[in-house]
Amino acid sequence: MPLTRASCQTRGPLETFYGELASSDDSMTADIGRAMVDILPDLHEMSRTRDVWGLTSHYHLWLLAADDYKSRWLVEIIGYSGEYVIGFRLPEADEPWPNAVVRGTARTKTDALEMIETAMVRSGGWLRGEPLSN
Repeated sequence: MPLTRASCQTRGPLETFYGELASSDDSMTADIGRAMVDILPDLHEMSRTRDVWGLTSHYHLWLLAADDYKSRWLVEIIGYSGEYVIGFRLPEADEPWPNAVVRGTARTKTDALEMIETAMVRSGGWLRGEPLSN
């Protein structure tokens, strides 16, 4: 199933949300929106064999393994100025402290997609999907 916006967010699909940001008069907001609109088709493809829900918060995209806003977000993504910051929560059994998060910055969309794939698996939320096609 392709990436689906969490049902608790009723402002339309993720493309609508980030498309509105991309149209903003504020240059920073518009840059975030454009970066996220650019990566969404790849996230849909990456999620094709997995159940993945997207929840937006302060322009970040949080990936969830269940359509439940109370569930723990597992992967976070935000793009800006040609870069993407990717984070993931460690599985609870591996956390050195509660809610430990690993974050990194990708300088290309290709690197971001590889990091997101790793984050999805390392978070414990999903099994490794099919290899990414470039």
